[in-house]
Amino acid sequence: MSPLLIDWGGNIARTILFAPFAWRRADECRTVWRDYRRECWTVALLGPTAYMLVLSAMQLSPLSYVAPAREV
Repeated sequence: MSPLLIDWGGNIARTILFAPFAWRRADECRTVWRDYRRECWTVALLGPTAYMLVLSAMQLSPLSYVAPAREV
């Protein structure tokens, strides 16, 4: 499977699962967004990128090489 497809599906599932919790705490979410906007964007961009790189590496090389690097 394509790493992009796996990431996309995971994002859709997380959005559906966590939206009710965020909706109930909308004020707290707004406060965190206002105070930590840069950090939120950094995590939102670098986290999925690292995940897709690991999945791509798993397609190209043996798992025994990728798994230890993934843990780092």
